[in-house]
Amino acid sequence: MYGMDNVTFLATVSLFCQIVVFVLLVGGYALKRQQKFLLHAIFMLVAFMFHLGSVFAVMLPSFVFGVLPFMASVPFNSLILLSIVHATMGILAPIIACWLILGWRFRKAMTYCMRKKKLMGLTFVVWLLALFSGFLLYISFYWAFLFG
Repeated sequence: MYGMDNVTFLATVSLFCQIVVFVLLVGGYALKRQQKFLLHAIFMLVAFMFHLGSVFAVMLPSFVFGVLPFMASVPFNSLILLSIVHATMGILAPIIACWLILGWRFRKAMTYCMRKKKLMGLTFVVWLLALFSGFLLYISFYWAFLFG
């Protein structure tokens, strides 16, 4: 068995970051259900920061150098299409999350948040879809390396 190359290593680090994001999102959702709104907000903020770091450090360069060059030659390839869906959702979720976080600005009053409840729910679903599609991409690209 061969060692991991740099690309596989970075993708695996990104996968673990996204697993942390998933745990934070689910934990944040559980805290919201328990009406621990400040802790919920902190969990979501940390998830946002982890996700954003992973996007800029690994995913954006991977998309620009690994997906875009092949789009013209094989535009309807299932991995290309899944990459586009993943990238769209993976960018949309943190853009909306950033807007929500900037609007919240660590206020203790929850009136702002209650007005944005539906948008928060939509963001949560989009984020989970981005995470799931990213997991599918990771498995698709690294199946042979992982399972021989």
